[in-house]
Amino acid sequence: MWRRIWAVVLIPAFAFGQTEYAGTETSQQPQGNLSLSKKLPAYRQYTSYEELRQGTTEKVAIALAAEPGLITSLRQPVPGILPLKLEIQNAEGIIVSDFHYPRTVKRRVAFRPDPIPVALDELITFKVHADRNLSLGVHVLTGKLSFQVISDAGVSAPQEIAVQLPLTVVARNAKVQRKRLPSEGLSRAGLVLIIVLSPVIIALLIPIGIACGIAALTKHYCTD
Repeated sequence: MWRRIWAVVLIPAFAFGQTEYAGTETSQQPQGNLSLSKKLPAYRQYTSYEELRQGTTEKVAIALAAEPGLITSLRQPVPGILPLKLEIQNAEGIIVSDFHYPRTVKRRVAFRPDPIPVALDELITFKVHADRNLSLGVHVLTGKLSFQVISDAGVSAPQEIAVQLPLTVVARNAKVQRKRLPSEGLSRAGLVLIIVLSPVIIALLIPIGIACGIAALTKHYCTD
């Protein structure tokens, strides 16, 4: 029985912990001063395949890598606050499309009377399509991440990070290795939620253990 109970507790934590998958990773520092955050955010890049084959479409993800504080999402923008936004320019033979931004949850901040929707994570996914006649080799897409950081003290000045997205193009019939992207919506926010709820879960386990012991003493048993 105890193994089953701990499985309920640990399996969700393990699932949230798997949101950072190995992938092509790039870092950049933002332009300007971030007055409300001590850490300057960078970004990480993930691709669904090691290489991009001619004539195919690949899913790509970019995420802020550091802890910038709270940010808002284009899914539910807040008036007067610049949401997390990714702009990537198309290149010759490569088309970028289908942007998906983080889901939101309402949070309270000291400087506003009402809760505001903030991003659950900093992950943006999108698709890149390579023309069937695109030249082989490395192609670099360029763009920028823009956002404002929110804390109890207020909202930072607009922040901007230059993005460079290198893609290695190979022949259409080439064998490429598939990689898993971070799951959208599964983030450190979920892990924090599990940690916050841990005392409640432990408090529930104690009476269950006592009941199991009593049942054993009265010649009953707890199934394993």
